[in-house]
Amino acid sequence: MHAIQRPALSLQRSVFPLAALGLILLLGAACGTAVATPQPQRLTLAASSSALPLAEELAAGYHAAFPHISVDLLPLANEAAATQATLTGQADAALISGAAPVQDGLQASHVANDALALIVHPSRALDDLPSPQVQEILRGLVRSWEELGAGQGAIQVVTREEGAGPRQVAVDAFLDARPMTPTALVLPDDRQVRARVAADPQALALLPAAWLDDQVRALSIDGRGPEWVAAGWPDYPAELPIHFLTPTTPAPEVGALFDFMTSPRGQRIISRHYAPIQP
Repeated sequence: MHAIQRPALSLQRSVFPLAALGLILLLGAACGTAVATPQPQRLTLAASSSALPLAEELAAGYHAAFPHISVDLLPLANEAAATQATLTGQADAALISGAAPVQDGLQASHVANDALALIVHPSRALDDLPSPQVQEILRGLVRSWEELGAGQGAIQVVTREEGAGPRQVAVDAFLDARPMTPTALVLPDDRQVRARVAADPQALALLPAAWLDDQVRALSIDGRGPEWVAAGWPDYPAELPIHFLTPTTPAPEVGALFDFMTSPRGQRIISRHYAPIQP
């Protein structure tokens, strides 16, 4: 993973003109001289489904800090689509989850960690599972809730499609290159995964913690809940990295957005629900 090469204009450099502009405005007002306001700017930020909650928070926070800059979000289902949008110029940058892509013309910086939470229907009487049992469920070796002492019925594994960041992390964390059960229900985004588990008492899935709400119930794994990651505690078994993806030579405006992410204000936004990573 390579740190982003800062472009000619960084946020730290752009803050000085804004501060200087404020002083000029005050002096201009005192002298009766009109001073131009900053020109409006727009950025397009693509986001895979699993990184969309963070993209929404950062876009809102950046606009609040710099009202003349608007960040247009381009929600896309998966990492491949967000990567392609950045590569072709459809988006100025992207937030994606999972491993950083190796792609000529692009570079990625690790900016946050989420947790991949193990979720069930709220009615399911279960609090914790050890990692070996999670593996057995995902492989289809444990197929019923009776085997877990958690009620009756067949377990319906719900998962993202191959190549999606959460699916990749689930495979790496629990399956160790073994195949996932062929009976898994594959859905194309995290919102649909959450909705399916919320509606089906037999369902079980791994979902980015940023998508958790009271429609589903998050279990701990090996005695550690998904809140461990945002708290900065070690050894949660399935951390979901989030990367900021840009062209190899990003536009100055993109570099300024990255600088905002790594500034104290940006780090406070990230740390509301994620573990921030300083490049």
